[in-house]
Amino acid sequence: MKSKSPKKDLVFPGSVLCTEEEFEAGANAYALQTGDVVSSVVGRADLDAGQHTANVSPTGRSVIPLSRGALIRGKVVMVKDNVAVIEIHSAQKEGVACAIPNTTAAIPVSQIERGFAKTAKDYFKIGDLVSAEVTKIAAYGIDLATQAPELGVLKAFCDKCRKPVSMPGEELRCANCGFALHRRVSSEYWLK
Repeated sequence: MKSKSPKKDLVFPGSVLCTEEEFEAGANAYALQTGDVVSSVVGRADLDAGQHTANVSPTGRSVIPLSRGALIRGKVVMVKDNVAVIEIHSAQKEGVACAIPNTTAAIPVSQIERGFAKTAKDYFKIGDLVSAEVTKIAAYGIDLATQAPELGVLKAFCDKCRKPVSMPGEELRCANCGFALHRRVSSEYWLK
């Protein structure tokens, strides 16, 4: 016997459906560490009293929870010696979009390069667009890494004149003022 929520309310990724004490996460739903069961898709909520599960019937494309190994794209919003803070714009894992629980994440200096990196300021500047991999999700935040060749700065802006910088060869050089830059450049850099 299936009992449905009276309105079949429209829900969005991250919408709270219930708590784990009320219903277990079912189809297109997952449980957070807080104990809330949330939707992973845009769809209609369906609380099944017979099975004690919270389900969502999708009306759009699927979204999965952000997890280790997901790739993010974002913008550098702060750089300190030991960390670069990234504002996450999008995330995906195996071609499926991920729900983003926090809007910012951090790249610790130890996760920038495979070798030794002295300071994050040598590799990232505010405004750079980056690609990174999620390495840790904890209550205090999300950690990222840019050690793989395809990860790092996708688009840089000149330190002096703030114009987009192209990479015609092996180095970044501003076409506007001629300034040479150093960054942790992705193999997929956009302005080659």
